[in-house]
Amino acid sequence: DLSKKVSTCIIEIIVVPGNLPKKSTIYITGNHPSIGNWQADAVPLKENPDGSWQGSFKIEDHYDLEYKLTRGSWESEFVDKNGNVMPNNKLYIINDTTITIIVDNWKDLIN
Repeated sequence: DLSKKVSTCIIEIIVVPGNLPKKSTIYITGNHPSIGNWQADAVPLKENPDGSWQGSFKIEDHYDLEYKLTRGSWESEFVDKNGNVMPNNKLYIINDTTITIIVDNWKDLIN
């Protein structure tokens, strides 16, 4: 039924970086146009006064969202504290959701 309205959900992403070089910007990217279609530097998050970063996105209900965080390139993507590249974050969207992500480190900062 083409007349059926697609409902959208508001997805709030909050990022708490444990290690962030000065003058950095945190970006979100993933498998949806509103978060950049896997382009590493397409969608910057906004820095909050408390040092966290945040973005709000409208995404269709019942969407299988996959996403990652970068500092603008795949060479500077989010990694765990041991420097391992993380698998895609996944979220099946069924309602408005707020996600908080603690970032241990970035790929280009691991020695």
